[in-house]
Amino acid sequence: MKSIYSFSDFISDKNIITTAIGLIVALEVKQLTHNVTSTIISPIINKIVGHGGLNDISITIFDTKFELGSIITTLISFFIVMYIVYLVVKFTKNGYGIVNVP
Repeated sequence: MKSIYSFSDFISDKNIITTAIGLIVALEVKQLTHNVTSTIISPIINKIVGHGGLNDISITIFDTKFELGSIITTLISFFIVMYIVYLVVKFTKNGYGIVNVP
């Protein structure tokens, strides 16, 4: 019985629920960003670049082919996520957000 109380104290004391909610939201933002990048941004870049677009971008150095398309797509996704994080922090600090930051 004591372990149930200590587990309850652990959850309430360490803000585990808040952390779990943040993790779930972060994973969903990642999935949303991936979908936006692959369905909207990549086709636009593919039209600009042509010849298969980002997936076919590669360089060859000393008979070794480095495919850069997935790296570029990952960088685009990264910058989108970082911009979303920036907006959340900015709105939170300005008092427009849901969370109060001390």
